[in-house]
Amino acid sequence: MRKDGVAKHYDRLTPEERFRLFIEARARGDAGERRNLEKSCPRLIYEMNDKAYEDRVRASEEITTLVCLDLSPVSSN
Repeated sequence: MRKDGVAKHYDRLTPEERFRLFIEARARGDAGERRNLEKSCPRLIYEMNDKAYEDRVRASEEITTLVCLDLSPVSSN
C-alpha cells in the first residue's frame, strides 16, 4: 500500500482494525502490507504471572472441560 493512503494512519489503528487489515492482506497475498501492519503495531510491556504457571492452569482447565464433556450423558432428541 502506498504511504499516502491508509498506511500513514497505521499508528492510529485500533487492534481490531489492524487485525482486519492484516487478515485482508493475508487473503490477497500481500506480504508487504502484512509486514507494514506488524512493524507499525505498538509494542507494549506487560506484567503477568509466570507464563509456565499460567500455561499449566489454562491447560488443566481445558483438559477438565474435555473430560467433563466426554463423561456427560449424550442426549437423544
